[in-house]
Amino acid sequence: MKLYFLLFFLYASDCSAQLNQSQFDATMQQISSNDQKKALATLESLEKKMPNDSKVIFLRGMYSFRDGDLNLALLKFSNAINADANFALAYASRGQVLALKGKLDKAISDVSIAIKIEPKNADFTRLRSSIYNQNNQIDKAFEDVKILIVLEPNNIMGYYDAAVFSKLIDKNYDADQFFTQAYGNKAITKYVTDVLFAKFLLVQNRFEEAKVKYEAALLVAENEFGDEDFHNAALVFYKTKEYDKAVLYFNKAITLNPAAVNYYTNLASVYTDLKDWQKVKETAQKALSADDKNPMANMYMAIGLKFTGHETEAIEYQNKAKKLEEEQKNN
Repeated sequence: MKLYFLLFFLYASDCSAQLNQSQFDATMQQISSNDQKKALATLESLEKKMPNDSKVIFLRGMYSFRDGDLNLALLKFSNAINADANFALAYASRGQVLALKGKLDKAISDVSIAIKIEPKNADFTRLRSSIYNQNNQIDKAFEDVKILIVLEPNNIMGYYDAAVFSKLIDKNYDADQFFTQAYGNKAITKYVTDVLFAKFLLVQNRFEEAKVKYEAALLVAENEFGDEDFHNAALVFYKTKEYDKAVLYFNKAITLNPAAVNYYTNLASVYTDLKDWQKVKETAQKALSADDKNPMANMYMAIGLKFTGHETEAIEYQNKAKKLEEEQKNN
């Protein structure tokens, strides 16, 4: 689970200040929009009227974060906390910036204070779980996502993350129980659970079971699939040797995201198994167009060239692939 980004998504925080909540929310919306000129004008106006207001100080921190100045954002969030020791959002936001700067223990401490102030705030708990995960404290990340399931029972990601974390802690853990819980919640659309369960099963190398879930989801909601969903489904069909479906869904993934080099190289794997060397070469060429420094793309081009009678060129691509792999391994 990647670091959960709280900033710009959570506006409300119950703290006493001169600035009212509607003004705060409106300014946050401006800061998160593309009209930074208007956001800056609003912020400067508020700073003139209420320079010591905790929310106004916080908003300057948000603007600095939006501008990429993490150090100034950190300072402003700290100043907002000094102005209001119960400003939960300021603690959580400072914690997130600390996490981005790699100071994970301090980040966890700040977000924990935010949770103590607002224990029912799911965004804070989700953020801390993400930082725990980043800090290799998987057991604590797992405990937080179990809390999230209680706070947000209709959010499928809590069940998915709980399953993933439980297996990282104990490979014999009955992680499927979390998806059973999700299926039992009628507020969660079944095909959404199918897709997430299938993704989990794919990682666990339970390909036949994953195929059943993907087939069920594709039957009713193929138009809702994103490129990653199609790619993962294609991997499952490839692993279960349903090559026609693998080709179909790899191509759908590529159509939605033509810059994803691994989509092409995985498709080239299918053609390699089928011994369709011309297709291997064509697919590798498309991969190289997306990233000519990708070792696998170069290796598949070498394979395609070798088996279509271009052995000299094949050796060149093979050597390039090995060189690139070594360089990337050492970086």
